[in-house]
Amino acid sequence: MDIKTFNRYEEKYLLAEAQKIQMVNFCKKLCDFDPFCLEDKGYRIYSIYYDTIDNNVIRQSISCKQFKEKLRLRCYKFPVSPEDIVFIEIKKKAFGRINKRRISLPYQEAMQLINDGIQPCFSDYESQQVLAEINYFLLNNHVFPMHFISYERMAMTIKSDPSIRITFDSNIIERNNNFHLSDNSGIMLLDPKQWLMEIKTDHNYPLWLAAKLSEFELYSQSFSKVGSAYKLNYRGVQ
Repeated sequence: MDIKTFNRYEEKYLLAEAQKIQMVNFCKKLCDFDPFCLEDKGYRIYSIYYDTIDNNVIRQSISCKQFKEKLRLRCYKFPVSPEDIVFIEIKKKAFGRINKRRISLPYQEAMQLINDGIQPCFSDYESQQVLAEINYFLLNNHVFPMHFISYERMAMTIKSDPSIRITFDSNIIERNNNFHLSDNSGIMLLDPKQWLMEIKTDHNYPLWLAAKLSEFELYSQSFSKVGSAYKLNYRGVQ
């Protein structure tokens, strides 16, 4: 069953290659790989972020206000045909806690919703509620596709507590043009030997995980893929 709602904390860590190897080797003992990580290999994620013409959504997000929200289209297949299933996600952050709600629908219908307001039909109540939130966002923000971001992800869940998810992202690519899902070109947001680790949980870390982070001298820090992309574009890198 597709999970439509996530409510959790997400802590981020920037790792050098050696730290990533250490952390993955340690986690392998206590975690299971995501089912999509075939033979311990990652999978690629493709997203298009939407914003106003003056970048009001992302500017509010990186201004460190207590409340933030983003709208993106995400898929796990590339290139995408009109019939392929994609996700429209609305992601909000309030007082440090992340709430992500999403609907799944064919790519063509997703484009019709975002671009023309043509409403898809959902039979389940939860999807209808998420659709209402997306419509409210679109009503209050005249948005356009502003950033394409893709990256390779390795994901694990803790065996003793599958609600805790650890991900390692690399080869993060961004571009601010050609917003279609048949082109994976762009510029790198991080050094090729640098990794973004995220720990996603709705409660405290287990003691062994907190101790290992301290031993490896890994400390959480603020990092936003789309925020970093906006700053690069603002400086005229693209």
